[in-house]
Amino acid sequence: MEISDEQVAVKEGFEDELFEIAGVTGVGIGMRGEDAERSGEEAAIRVYIEDAEEEPEGIPEELEGMPVSVIEFVPEPYGEDRTRYEPLKGGCRIEVPGRNPGTMGAIVQRRDIEGNPVLHGLTAGHVVGEPDEFPRIPFQAEAPSVFVGMDPSAIGRQDSLGRVVRSIFAESGSRTTIDAAIFELDMAELQGRGFSPAIVGVEPTEDLISGVTEIWLPEDRRPDPGQPVVKRGFVSRKTGGFVVDVHFSTRKWEPADSGLDKQFLVQGIPGASGAGLSFAQPGDSGSLVLEGEQLAAIGLLVGGDAGGTGIRGICTPIARIERALDFSTIWA
Repeated sequence: MEISDEQVAVKEGFEDELFEIAGVTGVGIGMRGEDAERSGEEAAIRVYIEDAEEEPEGIPEELEGMPVSVIEFVPEPYGEDRTRYEPLKGGCRIEVPGRNPGTMGAIVQRRDIEGNPVLHGLTAGHVVGEPDEFPRIPFQAEAPSVFVGMDPSAIGRQDSLGRVVRSIFAESGSRTTIDAAIFELDMAELQGRGFSPAIVGVEPTEDLISGVTEIWLPEDRRPDPGQPVVKRGFVSRKTGGFVVDVHFSTRKWEPADSGLDKQFLVQGIPGASGAGLSFAQPGDSGSLVLEGEQLAAIGLLVGGDAGGTGIRGICTPIARIERALDFSTIWA
């Protein structure tokens, strides 16, 4: 199934009006029906609501000839693989003290002022927050009991990775199309840690891929509904799913009065996960989402179902993040 620009324009034209209906949590465009077959050919405007048993009044059955599907879904920004990886690689647990843990989706490259490649970690922006005034923000890649304090005197301990250098996520009263951050790995390098372009598979002893060799370009390319994907988060580990919505927007983000736009939505395949879950759980935010057959990088997981049901994942296109944060997922 392909989604045309004209169909996206219909969705965008009615989006604000639909969000004015109490109980609407998101608006998108993709497969018709909540449990749509991957082979489905009819596109629909997807209106997400808080409670299917109390469907809000005023949601139309169709918009300019396109059917409307009403789906229960309360989005939430998002374990447990607690392995201390050596070398460091994508799919492992990270944490800024005082914040909920998340996943380092991959180790990526930036260029320094002299044009030399420098490695950085990639994750969701809400996982690490804004760049801090301290010269280093300690990260933890081990168990939650091993906290490294925010005091700069703690710099140099074995689980400090580096400072956040660029971060974009929703602020109070604002809307964004990106929830992502990159952080330095220089403190880990000083501790003698190794770095790998690989992404962990189901078990810590295996890799899903040895390194990303392709990403989806250009940044405005939309995956087709039905596109198979996989991801590796430190909570639910390797899971599979397929794209059901290619232009998802929500006004139910954090902070409570902020919004997230132009995302794609993945629905999990029951039984496709090594951990027995559907697609994503709290703590998986920051996971790199890969195209399911060629394993090209396609997006970054930033959230999913509130309450951790694991059915769906909200993803930001990776090429958009690369451009905004100035890095390359593929190592030079």
